[in-house]
Amino acid sequence: MSYHPLLNRQLLKAKCDDESIDVPTLLSLVSTAYQEKDIDRKRADHANRVMADELNVTLSELALQNMRFRAAMDNMYHGLSLFDEQGRLVVCNSRFLEIYGIDGETSPIGLELPEILGRCNALSRANDLDKRLIIREHICLDRLDRTPIEQQWPDGRWVELTRTSVADGGFLDTIVDITGAHQASDKIAHLARHDHLTDLPNRVLLRERLLEIYRNRRRQQKCAILFLTLTASRR
Repeated sequence: MSYHPLLNRQLLKAKCDDESIDVPTLLSLVSTAYQEKDIDRKRADHANRVMADELNVTLSELALQNMRFRAAMDNMYHGLSLFDEQGRLVVCNSRFLEIYGIDGETSPIGLELPEILGRCNALSRANDLDKRLIIREHICLDRLDRTPIEQQWPDGRWVELTRTSVADGGFLDTIVDITGAHQASDKIAHLARHDHLTDLPNRVLLRERLLEIYRNRRRQQKCAILFLTLTASRR
């Protein structure tokens, strides 16, 4: 009969000169072996507990970092969307969903940009041609140039889009609603060309129109000027 190598060594140590087995010696050797096994098991259990605790701490720290990262992203003024090298959406912030009018309950993660733009409510008012042109211009953004483009959407909003390449072959899109800036610029332009009290065109606008007429004249285009005196309005 074959025994475990450890037991064979213990039997050899407990063997007497007459080839008999010293039972007390054998029992002592077996007991010592069990004690050593218990010590090894306790050491292994302790090491496993330490590793588990360290893993839990690491996971907790990672969860905290992810929470902070998500909070930082969701409180940004810009909409952010990160796409992988296959063009699939990896991560986005709540501002991205808000600008595009995407329902928060329907996650766009894993979708490609054309599918996301095709589903977004922000472009739902556009006719088919305008919608395709807006989507095409967005898809064809140059990730190396990083030059932003502006688009006016069917709901009247102006947005600015910028694309940046990332190391893994994907790209990062940022979008910001610049409607307020456009409205402010239009208001400033209007105030510069109209009287503050009557809101009638002033000399600046007249000069611009005269220059435009002069340029059209040089192109041999017909033009006409109508001049009215409104002195009675000042009484």
